[in-house]
Amino acid sequence: MLHRSSLTVLAAAMLTACCSVSLQANLITGGSFESPVVPAGGFADYAGGSTAITGWTVAGHATEITNEKH
Repeated sequence: MLHRSSLTVLAAAMLTACCSVSLQANLITGGSFESPVVPAGGFADYAGGSTAITGWTVAGHATEITNEKH
C-alpha cells in the first residue's frame, strides 16, 4: 500500500510542476519590437544601458533597430 501511495504523491507532484510552468508569466517582454516605432526604411540607435526599448535593456556598447519595410 505504501508503494501505491508514493506513486500517487509522485504523480500529483509532476502534475503540479507541469501546470505551474504553463501558468507563469512570459519571460520575454516586447519580443516583437513594436515599440519604439521606427519609420519604414529607417533605423534607431540605442547606447549601452538604454531602456528605451520596451521590456529590454541594451547590453554592450550599442544596438539598433531597423525597419526594412518599404
